[in-house]
Amino acid sequence: MATKIQERTRLRASEALFAVNQANTIYSLIFIILAEFPGFESEKWLFKLAGQIRASDFVPPNDAPDAMLEAAFQEVASNRLPRLLCISIVSIIEAFLEDVAVVEIAARRGLPPEEATREANKLMRGAPATYLANLEGLGLAFVSGADWQELREIVATRNVLVHRGEFVADETYVKHAGDLARARAGEPLVVDSSYFIESVIAIRAMLYEVLAQPDER
Repeated sequence: MATKIQERTRLRASEALFAVNQANTIYSLIFIILAEFPGFESEKWLFKLAGQIRASDFVPPNDAPDAMLEAAFQEVASNRLPRLLCISIVSIIEAFLEDVAVVEIAARRGLPPEEATREANKLMRGAPATYLANLEGLGLAFVSGADWQELREIVATRNVLVHRGEFVADETYVKHAGDLARARAGEPLVVDSSYFIESVIAIRAMLYEVLAQPDER
């Protein structure tokens, strides 16, 4: 029979999984909507989109309007949307880990919620290699699974998206991503629809691993 800590951990994992699935659904819906734009009766909104995306940066200025709309669609669907949602799913998984750490600390150490939250926040500082080791030391054995090691690269990519003005790998990315690094320092770091989908699959696997943990005896 599952302990109360396990039940709470599984509940948090289910909530995180739901949020990740929502992000994936948002991507799918927006991709479909964008693909249907050329069929709209009014093109005013379409040209407004092309202007906001600055489609002229991606196609020659003398190209036909259709080419500019296509460029706007490709930029949103293939680049901007995946980048935003990659940032979102990393926030979801890190919030899950911190929530579970709070529950674990409060239960095992008998600390009040506020103090347990402060302690969990300390454990979650640094790169995944650091905080996953901290959480494993706390007793969260599931983070030692092979699937969880992929979090190193996904978080390192998120950090490039958030903290750098250009989508280029740096030494920090290479260090934190380790042998999973997708680029060397100074090389472009691609975050497109394929990468987003791969990241969703990886994070789902991590959360399913939590849900599949056997009951403690």
